[in-house]
Amino acid sequence: MTRYLAALAATTVVFGATAIPAYAATGVITASWGKGSPNFTDPWTMPAIMYTSVNDVYASSTTGVNVTLSASGGCTVSQKQLTVTSGATPCVVVMNSPAGNGLDAATATFTIPTIPVGQSAKFGSVWNKTPQTVTEGKTYVMGAPKLKTNKGKLVTFKIATGSNLCTVMKDSSKGWLLKVGKKTGKCSVTATSAAVPPNYAALNTASAWTVVKPS
Repeated sequence: MTRYLAALAATTVVFGATAIPAYAATGVITASWGKGSPNFTDPWTMPAIMYTSVNDVYASSTTGVNVTLSASGGCTVSQKQLTVTSGATPCVVVMNSPAGNGLDAATATFTIPTIPVGQSAKFGSVWNKTPQTVTEGKTYVMGAPKLKTNKGKLVTFKIATGSNLCTVMKDSSKGWLLKVGKKTGKCSVTATSAAVPPNYAALNTASAWTVVKPS
């Protein structure tokens, strides 16, 4: 009888004439992007995830039972892989792990911001060439006359620095040209396009060159 009462006391709480089961501590879920990555936090404190990216999630629970994931908003989940489906809508991930190790079931929710992916364009060979040098008095093609990004937006070129050394010109047949003057130094050009909301950011890239004398 003594052992029976001791066991009953360990698993129940007596309230008046009614015995109510005692509750175990709640399990805790820990999640991250993998080795070396900080743990997820709520509210979110890490960088946003990019549209179209596929992200592996590593999650464990103090219950000792597998963690399952569900997702809504700007992402989908398969097993423990998140695929970002929007560049503007936050990705809401809910994680659950059943009771175990003497702990109640664990749950965690993380709201992860998403960002649009960048656009790209097919530039001329002078753009980001190696080495980054151009020759006095020469003209280089930076892009086609109606150069567009991979999402169909027209690209515009503009001198950023060194306007006394280099000039940007648009020729209807040759394309966007970098015309180099007769002085050595450095110049740079930016290439931009409009965004394609909500999933594709505006193109905004640059290339820089050192102007050298003819060899």
